[in-house]
Amino acid sequence: MDIKTLLDSYEDLPQDIVRSNEVGAVAATTTIYCNTKCWHGLLSVYNPETKEQKVLLSNIDDVIITEDKTEYYLSTRKYPNVYFPLGHQYIRSMEFNPCTRTVYAVGGAMISFEFLLAAREETVLMRYCLLSSPKSVKLQVRPLVAFRDAMKLIRQDRDFMTTVTPVHNGVAYRPRRNETELYMQSSKKCEFVCAPDWNYNIEYTQDRLDGKPYQEDLFMPGFFETVLEPTEAVYFSFSTKNQNPEILTDFFESEFRTRNRRKTYTDYLQFSADQMFREVDNEYQVLEKIPCRDYFSYHLFGALPGLTLPKGDLEKFMRVLKSYLRKMENFSFGKIEKNNYDAQSPLWMIWALQQYTYHTGSHEKIAGTFLETLNSLINAGITGKIPGLFTSSEGLIATEKHGIRRYFVDINALWYNALLFVAELNTATYDKNAALMGDIEHVKKKEFADELMHYAKKVKVSFMTRFVNKNVPFLLDSINDDGYKDYICRPGQLLAFALPYSVADSSLAKNVIQAVEENLLTDLGLRSAPKNCLNYHMDGEGDIYPIYFGFLTEVYLKYCGEIEGLKKAEQIFNLFNSQQRIETESPNFYEKFDPEPPHRGKGSPLFAGTIATFYRIKLLIDQF
Repeated sequence: MDIKTLLDSYEDLPQDIVRSNEVGAVAATTTIYCNTKCWHGLLSVYNPETKEQKVLLSNIDDVIITEDKTEYYLSTRKYPNVYFPLGHQYIRSMEFNPCTRTVYAVGGAMISFEFLLAAREETVLMRYCLLSSPKSVKLQVRPLVAFRDAMKLIRQDRDFMTTVTPVHNGVAYRPRRNETELYMQSSKKCEFVCAPDWNYNIEYTQDRLDGKPYQEDLFMPGFFETVLEPTEAVYFSFSTKNQNPEILTDFFESEFRTRNRRKTYTDYLQFSADQMFREVDNEYQVLEKIPCRDYFSYHLFGALPGLTLPKGDLEKFMRVLKSYLRKMENFSFGKIEKNNYDAQSPLWMIWALQQYTYHTGSHEKIAGTFLETLNSLINAGITGKIPGLFTSSEGLIATEKHGIRRYFVDINALWYNALLFVAELNTATYDKNAALMGDIEHVKKKEFADELMHYAKKVKVSFMTRFVNKNVPFLLDSINDDGYKDYICRPGQLLAFALPYSVADSSLAKNVIQAVEENLLTDLGLRSAPKNCLNYHMDGEGDIYPIYFGFLTEVYLKYCGEIEGLKKAEQIFNLFNSQQRIETESPNFYEKFDPEPPHRGKGSPLFAGTIATFYRIKLLIDQF
């Protein structure tokens, strides 16, 4: 990393460091350890009962005290109108591959700091090493705790407990008796000075830019103090588990050895994809983003193939999918009244299974496990029994908001594709001889497949009638029952061409590709609306979404010819490819970006759909 640039521009703070593990714990900060978002924290944990990601350890103040009693703070933090401390000015080198390591130069001493999140525990491990120094130094480590929801802020709470419980080489702390204890321990016998204090008005600059609440108070229960001799290392553990300090060194080293060095862009994508899963109560879940609450969304199904199939992780795909199918009730995933259900989720689930089927060529296996469920879902769609979706007499699917039914181009493209894929599964497992012998199961498979193909023809005719207008060179985005039509060029129309069963006539593809490239395409993704849109750059209009790169790639490969299509696909794949990304842990897989320069990322820098998009593009190119 260019340290001079870093030091000259700390007002525009560097990117995030985000790590998650298999049990849902997260460690998140920035490259100079200055938290800029409320969900940043060196240790946050997931509670499956409350569906809450809770920040326990927000940050630390680490201080080096030299022989002349000069204090050098290694930390950096923002308060109103001032940054203090300014520990980033002592940074001399930074590494993030395979783990995070920062070297500081203070008072004639060189000291390194490393931290990593344990793979299967709610534990963050840290190592300080006095690399060189004319004499020994004192090290103070001052934990700042939050014990709050990752998306909420706190102020001074006089009910916070100010006492700690001594444990082996450290202490345990919790602000209330019903809280999880945070065990703070060292590999060597350290003095823990109980000095309870509040730090007031800490600011999160990114939240401020986003117009969110951005100030809070954090509590410091006390601090560790120890002496470091030249070349000596000391290890710290912050955990929900009482650790054995005698094996902290081995614990850190064993965790470090499991980290693979990232050498290529594909390694970086795999590294990011692996972070988007957690295992809760023996169930695998996809994290829509980090931090993530436990709800079911079409984003999860849309991301699942791209997170698993490129690396051949078929077992994980199945474990996740079966976990969510077990929670399906009344043809839906979740409850609308809790605002955690997307009506189109069943259609994305069918698409995800379709991707798996084509990747493995396992029609019989998929049909044997899921065909009954898929048949029921499709039949529910035809009869209008999927909650939140409404089926017209023309066969098109609508959603409803404020009493108005709205037909979207992408949802109906998914619907057409789902009809024909389920028909394909029934046909692939149909045994003609068994049907002739009177086997009712196979007779019904043939009858249902024929019914779906006939129904799909009706959907296609209705789609072409409703969404194609000869006065514009692209498909309409949506149509309301009240007569309103959205004539704005939008990226959802790509699904009508990109899906395995394309509902739009191929003759329209050339004009749509040109319209999308001229109006929506950027180096970060596709705009949700063109610049000439009336409400552009207001209420999200025009925001740039990387996930549409995946469907644009499929359109290129299908309609632009072997040479030109592959060239365009590779250009898209390499847009996010850089050596800096490979070498750092700083993710940039945002769900969306601001439509105008400098195109600031919005939301979490780790969004499953964006990671999956680029990983799946790699797979599409390799398979082409």
